[in-house]
Amino acid sequence: MESHKSKSFSEGGSYILPFIGTESTGKTICLKNILTYLETLGYRVFYLDEGARIADMLGKAINIGTSIATQQWILDDLELQLQAAIHRGYDIILTDRTFLDNTFGYWARIAESQSMPKDEIEEHLQVWGIDKTLEYADALFYYHSFPINSQFMTKLITDNQKSRDAEFRRDCGIRIDKGVVRLEQEHPEIIVAHNYPTFQSEINSVAEWQSRLRMAIHSTYETIDSVVLSQIEYKLEERHNS
Repeated sequence: MESHKSKSFSEGGSYILPFIGTESTGKTICLKNILTYLETLGYRVFYLDEGARIADMLGKAINIGTSIATQQWILDDLELQLQAAIHRGYDIILTDRTFLDNTFGYWARIAESQSMPKDEIEEHLQVWGIDKTLEYADALFYYHSFPINSQFMTKLITDNQKSRDAEFRRDCGIRIDKGVVRLEQEHPEIIVAHNYPTFQSEINSVAEWQSRLRMAIHSTYETIDSVVLSQIEYKLEERHNS
């Protein structure tokens, strides 16, 4: 995993670490592994689930059939949940997605399809995609997309809250990638740990998928140990001394 070295910390005393990327890249499984690991180290950790799951449970349409209103609800709810977790004084907040991938990958997709003016889209991408990410993240784990055979994908995804549409996944992945590139170009101080697939051949089997997942988990642990833990300790020391 590649990462930048340092950045100024987000507001509040909690260390905020989003895991971002399109569907079926291994980010959620990696996040849950790291959640357990950090808890065993004695940290108080809050896990913020993907906003689309909550929206779906409330009867809101997600994925391809979503709406601008639903996507904005996801962004608003994310900020409220983060503010509440910071207020409760958790050491670390892990989020499954954040403002950047929700805005660039999903909100912008539906906004463009409904012919929203380009200047309004751009303003929203800046405020919600870039500025809010900087406000509520000390680092980012970004899991890059990789090709999955469309027929295998329908078998791989058993979660009904995820889309099985390979083209939708690919398009959202491209959009999220553009958002991450923009974030790093405009704000090179942010830590972005990139989890790249070691191969670009199409995944066609469970064995190939599990191999990819093992590599992602291994590199995530390496980055946590080599980069993130020292950052966490520094921020918590700042909180203690303030």
